[in-house]
Amino acid sequence: MFPLPGQILGTERKDEPMSLLNYKQQSNQPDWFNQNPNHFFYAVYSGSSPFNEWYEFESEEDALDFALTFESQSVIDHFTRAKMEDGRDRWFHNKDIKVLADGWEPAVAKQDARPAAFGDLAQAESSF
Repeated sequence: MFPLPGQILGTERKDEPMSLLNYKQQSNQPDWFNQNPNHFFYAVYSGSSPFNEWYEFESEEDALDFALTFESQSVIDHFTRAKMEDGRDRWFHNKDIKVLADGWEPAVAKQDARPAAFGDLAQAESSF
């Protein structure tokens, strides 16, 4: 489903390190999961399904950057990509969008809207 760390096609920049440190799709928790208290970990799972997904990032911000690569129909149906005040793109829940993108102008989030959590985005992107 996902390329190995450092292999996200079209997003590599030589001046930026890859944000996804580890990813595994398997039924059980990988050995590296939750091993570094300074990293951000997230799992999307349903029992012992072989489609469980395990993520490791250096930070939650890295996870949110990585989520910008999500393209599933579920993500597109429930979230809208918009710029934050600092200029960074983030996914927002559709209810938090003030103006939808029209092809010429980008979407605008409501003034006090918070970007969607990585967990919400990973759930939407997963096969569950």
